[in-house]
Amino acid sequence: MAAETSETPEQKYDRAHWLIIKRRDFLAAERVLTEFISANRSHQLAPNAYYWLGRTYFVRSNFEQAAITFAEGFQRFPKSKKAPVTLLNLGNSLSRLGKNREACMTYRKLQKNFRQIEEAVKRRLDREQKRSKCLR
Repeated sequence: MAAETSETPEQKYDRAHWLIIKRRDFLAAERVLTEFISANRSHQLAPNAYYWLGRTYFVRSNFEQAAITFAEGFQRFPKSKKAPVTLLNLGNSLSRLGKNREACMTYRKLQKNFRQIEEAVKRRLDREQKRSKCLR
């Protein structure tokens, strides 16, 4: 596909996002996001790309690769707008792997590092902490 080689980073990211949201083609989105990240490591959309790449693994139950991707995204962009939800999804991935202690540590880090988080993230955090049997 010739169009793909001339895409701007924004167009490539938008195409990947479209594949996820509209087509639910997570495998194709994984390929596009992997290309985006390798070519645009410090682009302003890179934190989002890591988040969505992690989600492509998570929805396909590849929780180990999801955890690796979310962890890398958070390590590279700990202050991005996507950082809180990236940490939440890292915890969720760890929980699905049966690593509840690590998941709970991740959820605590989310609460400690981000005092002001969106209400939807707070609700998901509460639900996931209960699922992982985290002590408060």
